[in-house]
Amino acid sequence: MSDQEKPKKKKLNLKGLWWKIPLVIIGLIGMINAMSNVNSREGLPKCGSSNAKDTLSQAFDNSQFAKNMNLNAIEITGSKELNGSTKKQRNCTANITLNNSKTVSALFKLMARDNGNYMLEFEIQE
Repeated sequence: MSDQEKPKKKKLNLKGLWWKIPLVIIGLIGMINAMSNVNSREGLPKCGSSNAKDTLSQAFDNSQFAKNMNLNAIEITGSKELNGSTKKQRNCTANITLNNSKTVSALFKLMARDNGNYMLEFEIQE
């Protein structure tokens, strides 16, 4: 075989790889973080997870009560799971710090939906 007929060996091109490695690492960290916020209960987030806190904050901010009183949730703290949670429902409590500097206690439920999502229902305690 002459030099012209030999198949060329492919060289590993590392030039385009430099940006892919950090992207893969960030993706893995994101997956691990997402998995740590969810336990085995049908994908329901843990009461203290950022997903649950964000959902509670949005639900409060969009409630008719908050809109009428011109209130917004600033911070969700003290989240914990209550007894009575099931595979399809997680019962939780948390404190909501409002834009008027008051803190209110809230009971909330995370309920699994058939499509893999969840629904949040909350009640402010007096």
